[in-house]
Amino acid sequence: MYPLRILAFLCGLSLPAALCAQTYCSPPASACGSNYHISNVRIGTINNSTGCSASGYGDYSSSVGAAALNAGSSYSLQVSQLAGSAAIGAWIDWNRNGTFETGEYTAVGSGSASFYSVTIAVPATAAGGVTRLRVRRSVGGTLAAGDACSVITNGETEDYSLNILKLSLTFTAFPDTAYAPAITLTATIQSLNPAQPVDGAAANAPRLWARAYGGATWTAFAGTLSSGTATSGSWKFALAPDAIGLTRNGCDSVQFYFAAQNTASPANVVTLPAGGVHIQTSVAGTAPATLYGFRTRPQLRDTLLVGNTGCRFGTTSLTNTGGLFEQINSKGLSGNLTVLIASDLSEPGFTKLRGAKLNGYSLTIRPLDATLRTIAFITNSNPSPNGMTILTLDSVHRFGIDGSNNGSGRYLLFRNIINYNNWDTLSAIRLVNSCDTVAIVNSIFETQTISAQWNNDAGIWLRNGSNRNVLIYGNLFRKAPGVYYAPFHQVLSSVGSNQAIVRRNEFNNFSGSGVLVNSGSGWIIDSNHFYRKGAEGSSQWGATAAIRFWGSGHQVLRNWIGGSAPFAADSAMTFRVNRDSVIGIDHLGPISATGNLIEGNVINNILITTNEVGGSFGAYFCGIRVAGQAAVRGNRVGATTGYGIDAMQKQIDGISLMVNSDSPIEDNTVAGMTTNRGGPISVLSWTLMNGIMAASGGTSPLIIRNNRIYNLWNKENSEAATSTDVRSTVGIQFYTGGDAIVEGNELHTIRVSKSYSCGIGMYAAHGAGSVRIQRNRIYDFINDDTWNDAAESRRNGNIGGIVLESFSKPVYIVNNQVALTNGGLSLPVRIRGVVVRSGYPGAQVGIYYNSIYLGGTSSLNGASALFSTGNSVDGRVYNNLLWNTRSGGNTTHLVHENQWTMGDETFATFRFNNNHYAVSDTASAFRWNLFEPPVGWAAWKRNLGSEDSSYCKPAAQALTALFVNAAVGNLDINSQHPLAPELNEKAKPQAGIADDFGALNVRNTGSGTSDIGSDEFLPGVSTALPAISAAAGYSSGPNPARDVLTLRKPPVSGDAIMTITASDGRVLRSLAFRGSSLQVQLAGLPAGTYFVKVIGKDGRKLQQTIVHY
Repeated sequence: MYPLRILAFLCGLSLPAALCAQTYCSPPASACGSNYHISNVRIGTINNSTGCSASGYGDYSSSVGAAALNAGSSYSLQVSQLAGSAAIGAWIDWNRNGTFETGEYTAVGSGSASFYSVTIAVPATAAGGVTRLRVRRSVGGTLAAGDACSVITNGETEDYSLNILKLSLTFTAFPDTAYAPAITLTATIQSLNPAQPVDGAAANAPRLWARAYGGATWTAFAGTLSSGTATSGSWKFALAPDAIGLTRNGCDSVQFYFAAQNTASPANVVTLPAGGVHIQTSVAGTAPATLYGFRTRPQLRDTLLVGNTGCRFGTTSLTNTGGLFEQINSKGLSGNLTVLIASDLSEPGFTKLRGAKLNGYSLTIRPLDATLRTIAFITNSNPSPNGMTILTLDSVHRFGIDGSNNGSGRYLLFRNIINYNNWDTLSAIRLVNSCDTVAIVNSIFETQTISAQWNNDAGIWLRNGSNRNVLIYGNLFRKAPGVYYAPFHQVLSSVGSNQAIVRRNEFNNFSGSGVLVNSGSGWIIDSNHFYRKGAEGSSQWGATAAIRFWGSGHQVLRNWIGGSAPFAADSAMTFRVNRDSVIGIDHLGPISATGNLIEGNVINNILITTNEVGGSFGAYFCGIRVAGQAAVRGNRVGATTGYGIDAMQKQIDGISLMVNSDSPIEDNTVAGMTTNRGGPISVLSWTLMNGIMAASGGTSPLIIRNNRIYNLWNKENSEAATSTDVRSTVGIQFYTGGDAIVEGNELHTIRVSKSYSCGIGMYAAHGAGSVRIQRNRIYDFINDDTWNDAAESRRNGNIGGIVLESFSKPVYIVNNQVALTNGGLSLPVRIRGVVVRSGYPGAQVGIYYNSIYLGGTSSLNGASALFSTGNSVDGRVYNNLLWNTRSGGNTTHLVHENQWTMGDETFATFRFNNNHYAVSDTASAFRWNLFEPPVGWAAWKRNLGSEDSSYCKPAAQALTALFVNAAVGNLDINSQHPLAPELNEKAKPQAGIADDFGALNVRNTGSGTSDIGSDEFLPGVSTALPAISAAAGYSSGPNPARDVLTLRKPPVSGDAIMTITASDGRVLRSLAFRGSSLQVQLAGLPAGTYFVKVIGKDGRKLQQTIVHY
């Protein structure tokens, strides 16, 4: 308690009492030597010890502070003396008229005692304000009531000031307090004269006058009576910090005092502390010399400044002992809080923020202004119980970090650098134990991995529990300056079921993943930029992927991956000596995952090379890899012009589907991939390149539709020309165990330096369902291989349009356009339009309405064939347009070739009809097997037992007669074209097809178009083709024209044996084969399919032929 009693009267209508000076009589001189003086005077707050005054008069009314006396109260007056016997008296000018009247006299004492004490009763009627007290000592004499100014010979006179209070104002010391928009102070005010209570009128009510510490301007805050009466009551004063210029929710000092007045006329105005002068409480006056004060401390709500120059209560650190997080964990938020970072901070990460103490309010961290502020965790040891983490959020809800200034720029930098080699984690921000509604936006993150092999570091890490509704937006993630290793991950989710939106961020210089989702579902990774400024300084072990995720329900949309700047711009994203894989977008699985979408992403401007010779090589590059379920739509891998992916890896895939899953691959572009600038790597013996690779071995449907794959170049390294360092380049390669459709794709400008290239390759298809390859365009493939292998012992120098291998289910090749010329290069490269081989027993294939063109010039043994078939396949080839103008070389250019595998007991059972063949040499356009020379059209029809409605003629007509664009195989035949009647006459009408194949609706011809060949992707192609009946389309009854079969003996010495075997394996006939040819009588055999074998004398099968009789 600090009781202050101040009484003030007005001596006029306008002047304060202190300005109304009274003139009191001056006492005559007296002698006070020899200890005749007054040694001490005490009353109220006056305690004044003195010596002898000049002329025996000491006026202390100004030099000694006035003692405050309440009217109506009693006080002790004590006067001390040293020597001699004396009379002591006192006068108090109670009515403040400037005269010591006889009624104002009090005898203090008489004698030689060292002090005398007397009680002074202040009259209730005493005038309020400052008045005069006179004390006199007369040694050896007497004093009476009228002696206030009389002559005394020996002794002394002393004057003092008293402040007679008509109001009593009491205030309890106010401690430092939390900042608030209004801070309430309370004072007790009592009128000492009930007839003159405290004045509560608006202009005269008690006031609190306040200013910021050291400020020049005082501001008044009116009080209100909160309890009691105007005679004696409690008054409240609401101080507004903003009104006196305090820092909002900051740490500032306040100076203040009170002023009150009563209803007297003139009014008595008092201040607390005493000494202030006011003529009215609401009118500025003179402040007391001594002031009250308190300091504001930040409150855990509204806005809070944090910085190294902030105040002492939790504002110099977020995570240190006594820092903001510790204060929140202890006291809790009392409202929504915005934290403004006012300086760089060094954070030890000691204290995690616990969500329970947010009390349902929000907490947001922002920069104070447009100055970059760094929040750093830099250490050479591991002092943090929370791992190497700057900020740890534990079960926090409604939390945000926004590094922008008014929505623009990035002005918060989180930097985590560690030189301590342990297995702990390293992250800037970690979310644990089910955080919810967290936004981290517009900030910069710099982290450093401990070594190239570390995998637990990340700029932002979600783990444990179910962290949901997390927004990571507009941030820049990069390697810390001056450190060697890039961070392994930038955004990481592990352990628990986490969910986040990662949108419009920049990820620069990561070594493992920009975003890695090891656990969680429903992530949206949208419109981010992943790039790298400069190659890594050493080998990178482990796989690198810009985006890698696991689970279901994720959306990966519109991201840019590659280059050294946003939008995959500037110089290439470069990897050196990467011994594992580099992947743009990688879905890790599981196989059971569902509902994922990868759409609209761009992976481009990537270089994977080496600076080591003879021992370092890359394993794998893939633009998009899916190991679970994901719809892959509308993405681009590579550049639309030039080469955007240059990868020295063992295998290079634009898009790869790795496991059984229902993952449609639609409307993507894979273009501009090469192995051009990698340099010599002697251990890289081969390279595979695929535009789309789909290895779906399960029963889920496979859909590859409307993709564009072009400008792929699997280029030779600097190895010798005879090396097999380039293996193959395939536009679309797939394996399937269920239904599959490969439809509407365009594949062109695909090049390989040696070995093998293919447009669409199916390399395994087993199980239930069927495969449909339809409405695709395949053209402009190039193979630069110069190898000439007459023995055909290696797969080298081959181009295939559509290739089928190892299948046991029905396959339909319908309405495709294939045009292959090897770019006009005269090389010993073998070209085949459609290749069907290695079918399992009972395998079925239907080839309908395709347009296939082979052209250009070959050399040496560069053979070509529009169709190439193998063993164990039950096939139907109907209504195709086949055009082979290829020439040159020392071998043949065929319509059809059979490449049956020796040793198989079952021959292929193909049926052909309603096709149109155009070939340079019709006399040798068909090859029955590898051991017989080609035959002409008549022999082909005779031996095959079908083709009665097909047509074959020399390829004399100009290419433009059948193709608008020969390169893309675009058919242009209508009712007005000269060839139309001929083709339509030979083509089987739709009704006939239905008769043969059981209402097989494979083509809607459109108005006036031909029934032969591709129909330019007309929309009527069925998407549900039925299986092919094993008996469909077979001739019945004897065929006199074919009762005799002529065989030519294989080029072996000695005799051979010819056998005729039924389809069930029974040997029906056996003849010796001694000469160069043998006529085999078929008459008498029932209608059916027979296998004719020629067996050498050593038991080795030399030749096998199929006969439909």
